Amino acid sequence: MKIQSTVVSYINRSVQLSALVLSLAASSIVFGVSHASVDDHGEHDALQVSALTVTWGDYQTFTDVKPANGMRKAYAESTFKTLEEYMHKLTANLPQGHTLAMTITNLDLAGRVLPGSFTGLGLHSADMIRVIKTIDIPRIEFTYEYKDANGIVLKSDTVNLKDMSFMTGHNPLFSSDSLKYEKNMLRKWFKDTFASSFS
Repeated sequence: MKIQSTVVSYINRSVQLSALVLSLAASSIVFGVSHASVDDHGEHDALQVSALTVTWGDYQTFTDVKPANGMRKAYAESTFKTLEEYMHKLTANLPQGHTLAMTITNLDLAGRVLPGSFTGLGLHSADMIRVIKTIDIPRIEFTYEYKDANGIVLKSDTVNLKDMSFMTGHNPLFSSDSLKYEKNMLRKWFKDTFASSFS
């Protein structure tokens, strides 16, 4: 009887231990799902944070998206990405649910790319360099459509943006930023166009 009682006690403890393990496992699974759903929700929110959609035209038809060195396509893609990231920052504080869709139809970067021998800097004639002068102003042409949270168009227009005083006007961007003139031009346009959206 004593042996039988010991066996029964051992079995009961085993059953209790198994139940405890299963309970802990179930808790871990539930916690994992909950945690995953939070991550998924967070990622979804992150994707919704930006109110901006940008469509770029064919870089080969743009006036000037030329690299001093390297492949033109790679340079154009890098330029578009950098400008678009900056525009996302500009739209970050638009009212919740508002959207801005832009289609870029032309880009003319400040300055022009010239052979090094033309610059008077003593460079080899095979070297190319972007020379910035006041006559070579930055320009960007685009259409845009700005909507509220209900999808109602609040503003839309075709814009031919240019900055005649790009070298002398106020520019808060770092001097080392290779696209500081283009970014500043967009910054000023955004401020002038959407100032009322923040009131």
